Amino acid sequence: MYRKASRRVRWPVVVDRARQIVEGYAPLKIALRQVRYQLASEGVVPRTPPMCRRLSSHAPALISGQAVGAKPA
Repeated sequence: MYRKASRRVRWPVVVDRARQIVEGYAPLKIALRQVRYQLASEGVVPRTPPMCRRLSSHAPALISGQAVGAKPA
């Protein structure tokens, strides 16, 4: 869970929870914005514009199931 005292986001936790959210909507599709709102409401990520941009930049990894920050093989 995200804590304001700690500015570090635990990306494995974010990716796992995002994947659970997406799978929970199957077979329907869900927008990245909806996933972002859910993550922020649960306190997994902060509700800030920079975090929104970071989540958007990590969207391909969230979709493909690769670890965030991992280099493509």
